[in-house]
Amino acid sequence: MQDFSYTICKSCDHIIALPPFVKGVKCVCPHCGTTLRSAYDFNMQLCASSALSAIVLFLLVIFEPFLSLSVFGINRIISLSDIFFVLKGNWTLLLSIFLFFTFIFPIVMLSLQVIVGLFKYKPSVIVAIIYSIAHKYCFIDVFILGVLVSLVKLVALVDVVFYYGFYLMFLFSFISIWCSIYFKPSLFWSLVENYNNEPSLQEYLKSNLGKRAIDVGLVYCHHCECIHHANTLEQCPRCHRHSNFRIKSSIESTCAFLIAAIILFIPSNIYPIMITGYLGNDIGSNIIDGVISLIEFKSYFVAIVILIASIFIPTFKIISMVILVLYIRYKDKVDKKRLSNLYRTVEFIGKWSMIDVFVVIFMTSAVTFTGLLTVQPGVAIVVFSLVVLVTMFAAHSFDERLIWDKK
Repeated sequence: MQDFSYTICKSCDHIIALPPFVKGVKCVCPHCGTTLRSAYDFNMQLCASSALSAIVLFLLVIFEPFLSLSVFGINRIISLSDIFFVLKGNWTLLLSIFLFFTFIFPIVMLSLQVIVGLFKYKPSVIVAIIYSIAHKYCFIDVFILGVLVSLVKLVALVDVVFYYGFYLMFLFSFISIWCSIYFKPSLFWSLVENYNNEPSLQEYLKSNLGKRAIDVGLVYCHHCECIHHANTLEQCPRCHRHSNFRIKSSIESTCAFLIAAIILFIPSNIYPIMITGYLGNDIGSNIIDGVISLIEFKSYFVAIVILIASIFIPTFKIISMVILVLYIRYKDKVDKKRLSNLYRTVEFIGKWSMIDVFVVIFMTSAVTFTGLLTVQPGVAIVVFSLVVLVTMFAAHSFDERLIWDKK
């Protein structure tokens, strides 16, 4: 057992022994099934070089022609920078959401990977916090799917010609997504200070193998994943933020976010999410109207994607989080593993509801044939964006370990 390392499962709080690393073999918790260690070794230089390539591609993509649209002899060439100029007037909040989640956060994440990986910079606590936020809210994969859905809708309305900026954008997105998956915040935090590998802590973990951390006075910081002994200061030695056995006021915070999400979800489905103008006639459509129109145009795949992302996923997240809260509050015995799987599903699908938001944003910037065909955001698009973010906050404020605290 001397070659084993020891850690705490962030999902169920059990102390687990990890065997020596073997490439291609993933380690999962035997209690709850969460992944404890990836199957692939981490190469910081490879990730940093890839991140640098992605940044260069981004600089090429942002101002280069993306695609051209033609209808009734009128031709329009667009680039991604057009989104800024179209939205900067009346839709500042929507523009801010788009810029942060699809450009600012990804570029910050990639830049920090380059600085740390290629220039051997030892990150500070503040830098690690920034990286964690940028990593968590990097929505490049959602944006790309939103672009694909938009293009399926556009092809039915206008003639579309792709330029090399379109293909470079997909290459940038692929590399960015790979870097995001490969360089997780836990690895970044270990560069700040790796308390988890201290011999005294490893010996203590070994002597309490199979027990739960809360029962032996150990705290797993949910901010930076640092393992440390409980102390009266309730402060993590690595990130210096509040760190107790459980997230403080977890259930109360989750309930507050859920109530806000339910209130916002109603107007987001009633009011128009997109306004389409054709030959001077403006027609507003909410999410359901848009799905029905897509079905009438026989765009069944796009209709299903929008229906799942905009209706089913938000509803599923809200109902699932309500179930988790009610079970923890009022039910004596629960199926812990099933509830943990439900929570991890909610966390995983949380950001994918933003697809419809990105569809509207891209359609707005792309379809601006004055006097013929125009697309504008509806007031519901901002409200729906808030629904997505608030439900994500509800999931992040929920402490999964509370499920396993039930006897």
